Amino acid sequence: MKKLAIFLLACLPLIAWPALAEDHVDAENYVEIGAKGSDVGKDQNQVTEFSESQTKVRGMLKLRTMDTKGDLNYRLDLSLFSNEDMEMKLVFHKADWFTSTTSYNKFRHKLGHDSLSNLSWREASDQAGTIPEHKEVTSVDYSPNEDFYTIYEDFRQVFDIRLNTSMPSDIQVGFRSQARNGYHQMMQLSHCDTCHVQSKSAKLDENTYDVWAKVHAKMNKFDVSYKYTYSKFNNSADQTGFYIDLPRHPANGGAVDEFASRTLYGGEVLPSGFNNDNKKSTHEVHIEGTVGGNDRIVAGASYSDLANAFTDLDMTTTTGSFRWSHKFRPNFVLDAFLSYYTMDNDDIFIDIPAWREGRPGGGQPLSFTRYSAYNRDVSYVQLRARYKVDDQNRFTFSYRYKQTDRDSLVVNLEDGSTDTTSSLFKIRWDGRYGDLRANLMASFESIDHPFENAMGINEDPTAAYSPFPGNSLVYYLQRQVIGEATNMPSKDMNLRGNLSYRFSDKASFNIYASLRNGENNELNTYTMNLTGRTAGTSMFYVLNDKTVLTIGYDYSFNKQEAVFSVPVMDG
Repeated sequence: MKKLAIFLLACLPLIAWPALAEDHVDAENYVEIGAKGSDVGKDQNQVTEFSESQTKVRGMLKLRTMDTKGDLNYRLDLSLFSNEDMEMKLVFHKADWFTSTTSYNKFRHKLGHDSLSNLSWREASDQAGTIPEHKEVTSVDYSPNEDFYTIYEDFRQVFDIRLNTSMPSDIQVGFRSQARNGYHQMMQLSHCDTCHVQSKSAKLDENTYDVWAKVHAKMNKFDVSYKYTYSKFNNSADQTGFYIDLPRHPANGGAVDEFASRTLYGGEVLPSGFNNDNKKSTHEVHIEGTVGGNDRIVAGASYSDLANAFTDLDMTTTTGSFRWSHKFRPNFVLDAFLSYYTMDNDDIFIDIPAWREGRPGGGQPLSFTRYSAYNRDVSYVQLRARYKVDDQNRFTFSYRYKQTDRDSLVVNLEDGSTDTTSSLFKIRWDGRYGDLRANLMASFESIDHPFENAMGINEDPTAAYSPFPGNSLVYYLQRQVIGEATNMPSKDMNLRGNLSYRFSDKASFNIYASLRNGENNELNTYTMNLTGRTAGTSMFYVLNDKTVLTIGYDYSFNKQEAVFSVPVMDG
């Protein structure tokens, strides 16, 4: 309600509007009052995820008012459905040099509730699975009947001012506030004697604030702008704690010291899943303009720094892009686009006690430096040619080469490479014949080592390895994973077509279809296949100024085949 109050304060100038001396030039007022109700069966979180679905009748109010006096005018739009569903916008104009835009939006987002009913498993000591063993997976939901939701609020205030200078220029100052309040489902895994999954209701109270200033100027044939944004995230909710089980042997419930030597905590309540406060600064530069009569250039660069207030870790992102467009002939245009960005997140040292410290067959160091998965360098180049055959036919050809180096993530076991590269070819035809419109697109992408788990999903048998040097008891640390796994294709083909015909100003017809076929046969474990087919048609007819009849049919089929392995207990 805080942001709603701010919005209402922004509306206060409307009270003084009648006192302005200028005569009315143009005024309009519109009010719509009504009621609506809904009845939803089965899972309403799916069918009405972002709207209210109550069987009771609710009021509805829509209001629009606008007025002009001299060179000053305003417009106010309101849509009120409930105290959790509303949208408002107020715009003031003063001549052509000042604009104030205030907006407020609020709605409910229903969240799902996982009952954890699928998390029930127990080891068997015989192949038939009739004799239960000790290792098992259990779960408990401490809020089984609670409906989880988020109330989202978005408030924005933007001022645009045109400067009275010899060089055309303007500035923009803005503020945005976002809030998320409600309750969501939080889960915690307690693992040692068993895999124990717990679920609780956790409070949501998050706020994000953005303040920015932008300067724009027109220099000869170029538009140049600079923008600085400061962002801050605050989490005011209390931390949610879970009891972490004591480490015990799965068979006899004892040997606490044995298992405690491999764990960092147990037998205590610890906080879980808490989003820490953070802040971010962003600098952006943009240049756009023409060179001569046939060339156009668009370039941009940005730098941002994100800091976690709790851990004092920083992540920096640097981006740059350049686009050049040249018109060789009136019917032939070539575009070249280059882009690069890099992300660098601080490393952190994870200090872990030695494995089985002070016990037979132990002593191996387990501490390590954790390198962030965010770290990467991404660059790509794209060429696009547009050729207009005649007034009815146009072709577009494009090629894109992209390289992603994830720094510390190996995607190729053979040479230890961290690079993913891809080549995308695309051709599109657009046709226009009177009232008939048609287009057809075909693309093929070849991806070398897509994002995958190159360290694998399955282990070699223990018997394949000798004990660790100086350790005659333990084979555990020597198990090596061997299976490369991914759900991403290494070859991906797409076809898509669309046809539409306008019978008259009151009637039109549309039909579309698409086909996708992808596979990855470069894995050493399995072959991943995916196929997709969509098709549909629609037709609309305007009966009168107040009634439009629409009818249509859509078909979709998607299938993906892959092998996966669920880790239980020892990996």
